[in-house]
Amino acid sequence: MYWNYACYVLVVYFWLSSYRGVVRYRPIYIHSSPQAITSLTMASLTEAQKEAIRSVPRLTAALSIAGSGSILCSIFRKVWKGEPEASLGRSLLLGLSLADFLSSLSYVVGDIAFPEGVGAGKGTQATCNLQGFFCNLQVGAAIYSGFLAWYYCFFIRYHWRRPSLKYVEQAAHLLSWGFVLSTGCASIAKHLYSPHWIRCYIAGPGSNPYFWGFFYAPIWLSMICGSIAMFLIYLYVRNIEARSLQHTFERSALHLQQISIRNEVSAGVVSGVSSSVSNDLPTMIHLREDFQRSRSTLSDLPKTQRVANQGLSYTVAFILCYTFPTTSRIWQTACCDPPYPIRLLATSFVGSQGFWNSMVYYVLPHLQNYWARRQRKAAQVIREESSKDEVNWHSSAAAQEQHQPPPEGAHKIGQREEAS
Repeated sequence: MYWNYACYVLVVYFWLSSYRGVVRYRPIYIHSSPQAITSLTMASLTEAQKEAIRSVPRLTAALSIAGSGSILCSIFRKVWKGEPEASLGRSLLLGLSLADFLSSLSYVVGDIAFPEGVGAGKGTQATCNLQGFFCNLQVGAAIYSGFLAWYYCFFIRYHWRRPSLKYVEQAAHLLSWGFVLSTGCASIAKHLYSPHWIRCYIAGPGSNPYFWGFFYAPIWLSMICGSIAMFLIYLYVRNIEARSLQHTFERSALHLQQISIRNEVSAGVVSGVSSSVSNDLPTMIHLREDFQRSRSTLSDLPKTQRVANQGLSYTVAFILCYTFPTTSRIWQTACCDPPYPIRLLATSFVGSQGFWNSMVYYVLPHLQNYWARRQRKAAQVIREESSKDEVNWHSSAAAQEQHQPPPEGAHKIGQREEAS
């Protein structure tokens, strides 16, 4: 399990080594020829800013390759050993990781795939087309992310089981690979791929509609669909928690009412003020303790809540990767070139989905188990304190009953009984 963290360390080390030894002194090329059109103006950036925008995507893409590769190896190892499909959406996660793994390679290669004579290019137009085709696979990863969100929604909210969910997996595979393969081949046939800033992709005169239709439209649609699915899951889980809390509170109130009646009967005739005080004290203690106990029990609810958190985390990772690229594109379309921080964040996150998916795949289960252990310990402490408070109150009530003076007229009744 821990070998993927070693991969991250090695990737960072080699990237820093290459940055010190090679990248820092490589000249910056600003695309100005018709074969190398870029949509971002570079005149306003310093040399250090340009170099950062060229180098950071290689680091994040390398981390994404390591993350997606570790998920692929884990899934293939489980399939090879014949382990049952314990995790939800394993087939979808396999397709998502494969598409992200291949698309991240295009960001690691960078401008080396450009035709020779264009920037730092050492390839041909064929290598540029190949890089653009692989880069287009990240749209397939985005479609997989949207389907994965609805997969969790169908399982949690609508109670679909695995035979029915197989249809969702088949639709996701067909639509994702069908879309990216068809649009990739169409882009090559129409000669749309050309050097575009840090990679070869759809660029050039008249290519803007294709860029929006083949890239941003499916990604934004997947983001909207995934957000709707997660919102439906949130409403469903919140409704379950509210009903469970109400049920637990009603049971606690009934139990406390029975205890109060029993205490009044055992205490006998007591003055109104002292009876009110003595009954309010245990009621307040039990209400407070049972309310806290009910909250700690709800956090341990279910498998439903654990699965919902996992699905939400995958969707958040997907939306996070395309938030800044979307902001940059909208900014550029609306008025002018976006500021340098937006550009840097856009290039940093656009190819890093595999890294965040691996965090959800490996780290989130450990965090959930740790949180569940803390909740169980907190509930145990609350139960122990509540039992101690109840024992102390009963002992104090018994002592009070022993030292209580007899009611008025009780000695006369005793004298009459002795005389008779």
